Amino acid sequence: MKKDKLLLLLFLMVVLLQSCTEEDHSVPEPAKNYATLKEALEEMDEVVKIDDDHPEEFDKDFKEVYKLAFRQPLDHANPDQTFEQLVVIKFCGFDRPTILVTHGYLWRDWKGNSGEALTSNLDANVVMVEHRNYGKSKADDPQWAYQTSWQASTDLHAVYSALKPVLRGKWMSTGVSKDGETSVDYCCYYPKDMDLCTAFCSPFLTSLYDLRCGKYMLEQSGTEEERQTMKAGIRRYLKDGEQGLYKIFCDSVTKRQQPVPSFSEYVYNVFEAYFSAFSYYRGENRDKMMPHANDAVDVLFKKWYDLLESNRDPILYTYNVDCYKEQGFYVNDYEQFGDLLDGTSFDKTKVNLDYLEEKDRWIESTYDNSQRLRLLNEFLPQTTTPTLLVYSKDDPWTGARPEHINPVTTKMIINPNGIHSDNLNTVENYTPELTQEIMSYIQRYFY
Repeated sequence: MKKDKLLLLLFLMVVLLQSCTEEDHSVPEPAKNYATLKEALEEMDEVVKIDDDHPEEFDKDFKEVYKLAFRQPLDHANPDQTFEQLVVIKFCGFDRPTILVTHGYLWRDWKGNSGEALTSNLDANVVMVEHRNYGKSKADDPQWAYQTSWQASTDLHAVYSALKPVLRGKWMSTGVSKDGETSVDYCCYYPKDMDLCTAFCSPFLTSLYDLRCGKYMLEQSGTEEERQTMKAGIRRYLKDGEQGLYKIFCDSVTKRQQPVPSFSEYVYNVFEAYFSAFSYYRGENRDKMMPHANDAVDVLFKKWYDLLESNRDPILYTYNVDCYKEQGFYVNDYEQFGDLLDGTSFDKTKVNLDYLEEKDRWIESTYDNSQRLRLLNEFLPQTTTPTLLVYSKDDPWTGARPEHINPVTTKMIINPNGIHSDNLNTVENYTPELTQEIMSYIQRYFY
């Protein structure tokens, strides 16, 4: 009872402080009433192009659907050069609430985007913003010096500022994984924009060699039996160092006329095979995806090689730049397998650098974690913006969840059954009870 009274008192103090110190969230009415959203968009200077080509299935759920080319400064502090950012709008009403889906990567052409499952549960407008220098939102010259969380957050602030006078209901930002990081970053820089922030499975790394996710995978992901299977499989892959399976795999890659991986990249990808299995699969499917110590060599090779191909996806290039600029990287707990790696050429510092072109490797020296530390040590413990953080017990990324949050305005949920996903519509991911808990929190602040 005393705890409940204390939390109520803290809540009232936060509300009072917010009312005294924050600017009014209200936005002036538009100069005129618009018959359609398109009329309003056509009058916005920032909107370069409006494309209404979309699948017919959206017509039954939304009144209007558009893809926009939205003009953004490459550097918001010096807006001489610009690029066109992709913004997708699904419109249902001027006074309905709006969900801002903050992509940390690219928008995926109507299907497979983060936030889709959540938005399907809410009768709201949806605004999806592709991250700068991903997909169709690439500048002719990205100038990586401007690839920062502040620039990306100011992109979102510009979109919000343009649309808020027209879409006048409450606004919520949301995203999954890096998309969720982008959402929280935005609320950290512009805490008065959003009425609510919801982030799923979003890690907050604090260095270029953050060990928390790697240790979490070996010690907490999955069941004890699955962790033993993983450790035995890793030892099989690494046995005899560069003269073992690595040599066989290099010979196979050469026959395929593909680039031969360094031993450091090979070792990293061995751990990635299990990291991926715990992140995206469960039960029997996880067991099928996870390499086993007694698998035939060709089976081990296929699982390893398929993952290597995905890691070399050009889409991830900008992601690696983001990580070297601010986001950081996780590293695996290689020391647990030091008896197999000692005396080899393995170097954990070379793993991610291999994914940057030589001309861009200067970026490594620019790493700055000050915003990450500010977000974790100041913003989340003190924020007055209602914030929901959802993680999954088996997901290795959960190892990099925030340690300190505001107990009054922020809620953290650890899903005991889920994976690296926000798919509330799949009962295997989220039980009906947990889905209801999440939706109740959102509806409390969103309507």
